[in-house]
Amino acid sequence: MEGLIHSKLRKTLAVDTTESNFLLKLTHDEQIKLSEIIEKRLEKNDGTFLSMMGIVSGFLPTFLRVKLAQDKIGPEVVAKLTSHVPVKQAIETAKKMRIDFLVEVAIHQKPENIVEIVEGAPDDFLINITREMIRKGHFEKLGAFSDHLSPRKMKVLAEKLSDIEGIIQVGYHMTNRRYLVETAIQFDDDYMLKLMQGISKYGYYEIAAIVGETLPIDRQVRLLKRLKISEAAKIALHFNPESSAKIIERIDVELAVAIALHMSGKILGNIFNVLTANSINAVLPYLSHQKIEESIPFINRKHLENISKSLSPQVSQILKKYEEIL
Repeated sequence: MEGLIHSKLRKTLAVDTTESNFLLKLTHDEQIKLSEIIEKRLEKNDGTFLSMMGIVSGFLPTFLRVKLAQDKIGPEVVAKLTSHVPVKQAIETAKKMRIDFLVEVAIHQKPENIVEIVEGAPDDFLINITREMIRKGHFEKLGAFSDHLSPRKMKVLAEKLSDIEGIIQVGYHMTNRRYLVETAIQFDDDYMLKLMQGISKYGYYEIAAIVGETLPIDRQVRLLKRLKISEAAKIALHFNPESSAKIIERIDVELAVAIALHMSGKILGNIFNVLTANSINAVLPYLSHQKIEESIPFINRKHLENISKSLSPQVSQILKKYEEIL
């Protein structure tokens, strides 16, 4: 079968002819024509190939590598070549490139292939690229890069970026939640408060809860107290019942009631199952009949019996109305 593929085409392709059996459908004249087309194309692209070699090798000065990359090869191919270039050389070359070109390279890049380069690049240099990508709305790609950065690098970049809304959008597109949490908990309270306020603006309460539950309980309470009551309530209702109960036990009644009123009956009932009698005494009298009725089916009667002697007469009287449901 190999003999049926013209020798000129076999030589041009330089591949195992078993991979090219589909070419048997062509006549010999068509095979020769195809060979000539391929050879002409290769000759035309010799300059591009040599340019690629010049970028990967270190024998050309930086300014020439930059010119070849930007003027001859283009961002998509440069993205593929980057992981084959020594880290120091890649950084030095990139620092001389136009920001708009680097943004295009980043879009075509596989983040996992250039972790060392990004970690080793100067912070201010990365900030300039990040700002431009945020401006152009490339949040998903920035999220993918962030998934592979160390929490230390992410914290430094986030603080220097000074763009809370941009950071939130990038964080939303991260899939590595562990990295997101490890980075966020390093920020001081003022910065964390800005993040939580921004998260509230976009309604990303689940992300805030993931980060919040990782913080020490005293810090959670401290931050929630600094938020608007409505913001604090919406974030807290995404915590698990145990975390929510610990928070309710440490905050003032007004905020505790606001949080409770934002919760579904199921969530509130589950929280009551782990609340102390003192906290129930403080919160329950301020809840509406409807809110209590919604939570009753999810309250563990055994828990109420265990703490019944510590419940206030007012709370005991309220719960008595729901004895048939409990």
